[in-house]
Amino acid sequence: MASKNVNAAANTDPAYLPVVRLIILRALLRCNGVAAFVDYDDYSDGRVARVLGCTQAANRSFCKRSALRTLQRKLAGLERDGVALPTDTVIAHNIRLLGDRLGLQAADRDILHLAVVGAAWPEIDLGLDLSGNLTHGGVCQLLGDCLGHPIEDIRAALDDRAPLARSAILVIDRSRSYSFSSKLEMMEGLSEELMLQRDELLDLFGSSVLRSPPPNLQLDDYAHLSEDVAILRQYLQTACSQRQHGVNVLIYGRPGTGKTELVRAMVHAMGRQLMESNSPTSTVIAPRSTPLQHLT
Repeated sequence: MASKNVNAAANTDPAYLPVVRLIILRALLRCNGVAAFVDYDDYSDGRVARVLGCTQAANRSFCKRSALRTLQRKLAGLERDGVALPTDTVIAHNIRLLGDRLGLQAADRDILHLAVVGAAWPEIDLGLDLSGNLTHGGVCQLLGDCLGHPIEDIRAALDDRAPLARSAILVIDRSRSYSFSSKLEMMEGLSEELMLQRDELLDLFGSSVLRSPPPNLQLDDYAHLSEDVAILRQYLQTACSQRQHGVNVLIYGRPGTGKTELVRAMVHAMGRQLMESNSPTSTVIAPRSTPLQHLT
């Protein structure tokens, strides 16, 4: 799902242990993962057993029926206590920040929240993978059961035209059946950023985009392009005022002819904030399939 090379802040936050257990138990008991988890003589995955608070018993004392009843009791207790994804953690704050700007619905936010927590708690992926290889529909059913959302809302959240996919924050692989952990892909580096305290939306994408530095040239330096620049400025001003998404402009020219400085000077003259790709080889206003189209 997400890279496991992340800050483990969520893993040390006690607010997440109950919901981690809830999600895994729902996957095991409602999506047939228990058949692979509770073997005849032991639990099949010691890490999942430990996070659930189940003792991995010696072979001679393990009882499959008793183990199943234990899991059912644990799930019933968590649901009776109203366990849910926390709303007062750093991750929850950052997801609200992102979700409010992108117009994410409740199911979108909970899927993203699960993906981030899963980066810090690998037992989530291990537990959900016990449900076997999943189609797109199977992933939607699993997420619906684990998060408590109608499957229609999960399908809408994972639609290619929905905000999560359009912004490339989180996408689902529809090509073939895989285990859960191989079906969802999060934007590189985003899970780490969502685990850190952020006050501004842009800070969540520090590994991908940067604020452009002030221009070294002014539009007067491009007097020979004044007519073209005037047309382009009007076009971009209209797009910005109408908050249009997916507006693209191609500026062609040989390397070193001042394309980047032209863009910086023009956007500065418009009184707008220019964002650039955090790459040593490219400068982009709003690359396709990144959150920049929502941030500029």
